[in-house]
Amino acid sequence: MQGEDTITFVDESLYLSYDKSTWWIDFGATVHVANSLHGSSMRRTLQRGARSIKVANGVEAPVEAIAEFNLELHSGFVLRLRDVLYVPSLQRSLISVSRLDDDFIDCHFGDGKCEIQFDKECVGLAFRQDKLYLRSSR
Repeated sequence: MQGEDTITFVDESLYLSYDKSTWWIDFGATVHVANSLHGSSMRRTLQRGARSIKVANGVEAPVEAIAEFNLELHSGFVLRLRDVLYVPSLQRSLISVSRLDDDFIDCHFGDGKCEIQFDKECVGLAFRQDKLYLRSSR
């Protein structure tokens, strides 16, 4: 394993009023993580204890599978998330900005929103909710 997988998700109690199936843009996450396999494809399960992530408070959470998700954005663009870690103990699913950057997807922040761009064209938006950005879908 290269380095340590971490997420810096802020106090999850701020987001209890949001549906657990929402996806949040997180520039502190080194990986994409999902709290459900609903809507995933090409998943492979991991042996118990084979991999874990470290959350902001230092606690380790076990990874149960690795999956792929195709998220349809409000524009109709399909955002393909590869190598998403399935961590059922998390309250929210997170999209890693650095992983998007690896896939040539740009994120521009300002005015309470995150504009998701591919090939310099806006393909999606996420709107700031407290300290994170909630992905807008159709």
